[in-house]
Formats: sequence, structure tokens, C-alpha cells
Amino acid sequence: MTTAPTRPARVEPVRLRRDRLTWSLYGYFVVWGWFLYSFNPAVPLLGRELGISKAQAGLHGTALAVGAVLAALATPRLLPRFGRRTTLVAAGVLIALGTAVLVLGPGFAWTLSGVLVMALGANVAISAGQAGLVLHHRGTSSAAVTEANGVGSSVGLLGPLAVGACVAAGWGWRPAVAVTGLLAVATAVVVGFLPRRGVMAHPAEGAAPAAPAPAA
Repeated sequence: MTTAPTRPARVEPVRLRRDRLTWSLYGYFVVWGWFLYSFNPAVPLLGRELGISKAQAGLHGTALAVGAVLAALATPRLLPRFGRRTTLVAAGVLIALGTAVLVLGPGFAWTLSGVLVMALGANVAISAGQAGLVLHHRGTSSAAVTEANGVGSSVGLLGPLAVGACVAAGWGWRPAVAVTGLLAVATAVVVGFLPRRGVMAHPAEGAAPAAPAPAA
């Protein structure tokens, strides 16, 4: 007697569930995307204003790279000591400070230093935020990280338009780039009010399980 073949169990697709923490961490990707897309077309304008050569203006890109290297060294030390939430808030403050120095700096040394500080804060935020998304979403972490980068890039595409609009209005490039600092402050405030649990728990307190994220 033969038995009827059994149907394989239906596997439900795993969906990305976004919650308050997810959207808060996305904020830093928006900050970084806005800065990259708005500052790049502003570099030649900055060089002309300061009366420096193209090679000197290009050193702002080098400052971005140096900031990334410093962030790679600092982030693994900051997270175990201060926790993810405090690290992210501090990174937001650094981004705002660096942006302020960049747009208000009277000379080349000031703008270069501003970019360095800004890049340090931004790369710490992206590193801590990306790892936070991976730990929080687990099985759908790749979707969360991909979406975070997509959101940041999509919003960042408005940056060059903002620079062009500000220059056309006679305001120069600074107001468009300064939006980076405002976005960083807003994101830091939102992250600062996140509950200190799950991936946001301080290492000394222990990481309590986070509540499941509601479907979005």
C-alpha cells in the first residue's frame, strides 16, 4: 500500500518589521547621505571663496578619510564603555559641531578641521547604527541595512539641488550643508529618548531582550 505524498510545509516569508528604534537609526544614514551629496558640489565653491588651489580643496576629501579611520579605531572602544545610545548621541553632537566649524570657519584650517570632526562623528554613528540594526533585526538585518542605506541615499539626492537653490538665491553653499547639523541634532535627540534596553542597553546593565518590532 502506497502512501500519498506529503506536501512540504509552507514557509512564510520573513518580513522586515520596523519600529521606533529602526527609524531612529535610519536618521544617521540620512545625515551622512545629506552631507556627502551636498558637500561634494560645494567643495569647488569653498575653494574659490577661500582662494585656495584645487589640490588644497581636495584635502577635504582626505579629511573625510582620516575621520573614517579614526572612527574605526574609536568605535570598538566607545561601545563597550559607554553603550550604543550614548555613543550615538555623542556622535550626533560631533557631527553638529564639525558642521558648524565647517560652515562658519573663516579659513582653510578651520574648514578642514570641521570636515575631520564631522567625518569622525558620522562614521562612528554609521558603524554603531548599522551594527545596532543587525542585532535588532537579526533574520532581516540585511534588509534593514540595505533599506537604511537606500533611505540615506534617496534623501541625500536632494542635497545638490539644495546647494544649487541656495547659490542661485545668493546665499552661497553654506545653508545647504548646514542642514547636516540640524539633521544630526534632531536625530541625536530622538535617539537619546530611546529606551535603554535591547541593543541600546548599557553594557554594565546587561542587554535586556527588546520587544518585537511591530509590522510597518
